[in-house]
Amino acid sequence: MSTAVVQTTNARTACRRAQFVSPPLAFRFADTNPRIGRSLAQSRFHELPQHVASVVADRLRLTPQVWDALAEDDEVHGFVGAKAVFEVWQTREGWRSRQFTRPGTEVLDSEDDGV
Repeated sequence: MSTAVVQTTNARTACRRAQFVSPPLAFRFADTNPRIGRSLAQSRFHELPQHVASVVADRLRLTPQVWDALAEDDEVHGFVGAKAVFEVWQTREGWRSRQFTRPGTEVLDSEDDGV
């Protein structure tokens, strides 16, 4: 293999890796919100950490007002599922996420690109 091919291949690999700004984080809405000491499911939208708010808006497609109503009525787990696991990671374009359909499968699903 020529030096040029190796350099091109390495550049492509480095470019793919550079798209991630932060390592993936996994969470459930039952987890404690470190900002307020209550669960994420009990938090108002403006109290959510940025990566969790991105899942609410982009993956669940909920407005802040709808999220706040669900949280106030203690209905978040009924809407999302108490054991639903989400993984988020930050890229240069913003936050990306995926939801694991069954808790415990997150380790096995390594080929999912988050779309």
